[in-house]
Amino acid sequence: MENSKNYGLNVEHTLRKVFSCERFGFGGIVDADFIQQHPYMMMVCGLTYLAPNSSSEKRDKIEKFINDFSSYSDISMDNFLSSDINEESGEIVLQEMIQAFREVVDFEK
Repeated sequence: MENSKNYGLNVEHTLRKVFSCERFGFGGIVDADFIQQHPYMMMVCGLTYLAPNSSSEKRDKIEKFINDFSSYSDISMDNFLSSDINEESGEIVLQEMIQAFREVVDFEK
């Protein structure tokens, strides 16, 4: 099991690419510590930032991500890692959410 800091850094690095900023950029919220407390909302911030200039296919993927993971909007990374969610390991749910986020952000497509 990774710790929440590692997961937070993973998301931070992706968000830094999205916002073209360094750590603490975009008003100070592109920071692993902040992301650990609000992982879903930070991923949604990044995706909604990309949406206006995205293809309709990518906007559909963004909307799917938001719908698929919205029930986790108030769960911190520490809470994901310390509990089961819907009878599934919270860590697995967190990993799936991060992977889905990275797939939507994918700058290669």
